[in-house]
Amino acid sequence: MADKKQQLPVPGFRKGVSKDAILKAQAALAGGRQDPLTVPADANAWVDKKGVQHQGWMETVQITAAYRSVTKGGLLDMVLVGKIRQSKTKENTGKRVYSHNLVSQEAEMSEGHAFMSDLSWGKVTTFLTVAGLMPSSGELKPTFLEKVFPAQNSPSANSPLINKIMLVSIDQADEPKIDPKTKKPVLDSDGDEVLVKRDRMEQALPPVEEDEDDGDDDEDDEDSASADDSDDASDDEDEAGDDESDEDDDEDDEEEATPAPVTKPVVRKGKK
Repeated sequence: MADKKQQLPVPGFRKGVSKDAILKAQAALAGGRQDPLTVPADANAWVDKKGVQHQGWMETVQITAAYRSVTKGGLLDMVLVGKIRQSKTKENTGKRVYSHNLVSQEAEMSEGHAFMSDLSWGKVTTFLTVAGLMPSSGELKPTFLEKVFPAQNSPSANSPLINKIMLVSIDQADEPKIDPKTKKPVLDSDGDEVLVKRDRMEQALPPVEEDEDDGDDDEDDEDSASADDSDDASDDEDEAGDDESDEDDDEDDEEEATPAPVTKPVVRKGKK
């Protein structure tokens, strides 16, 4: 008679799962990834000094997260996450777009770090101004900045920028995919650079006057969006964990913003 297989006791659950852990798990499942935004037909197109192709346009977003983190190189990263509302390009409605603003707080810094910091502070002030949060003194004190950009995943932290609705400029770039270990472009089997489309929220723009007839509808939409996005801040903070970059390790790239989540790769032909 064959011996019965020994069965191990089935353990019970030793601990529960907190709400913060649930939100983090949901964000991990989502992966912080989405298809690239759909470029409208009237978008502006240009090529930068590095040969990277850009397309730019405007979208109305609701800020769903605002916080600060630190890069591997020690730079402070002021992060804003916007959820696109009622886009003229319907495929973009509901998608998220990121704004990473890297600054160095060292007393002495390289020319590249100084330019990068100036650019980031300039972008941040546009969001604060449009949101009506820019201090009348024109000065950004540390206590104020820590309130507007609380530390990532801080308990009960709630930036006054959250739920603000504003018009922003969007930049979509076709950038080479960089190997995180070698810091070099990834090549396909033919030796061509693999490109990824990255969407960035560049800066906030002054509001555009709308027809009075649309006022009531907009108020209803804002109330609904506020309710829907009240829990999005935690999700967006966790999703941005995959949204980090090592660009600060290369001074030639210091003026570039940290990329948004990596999207579907394409291939740049003709470059070996």
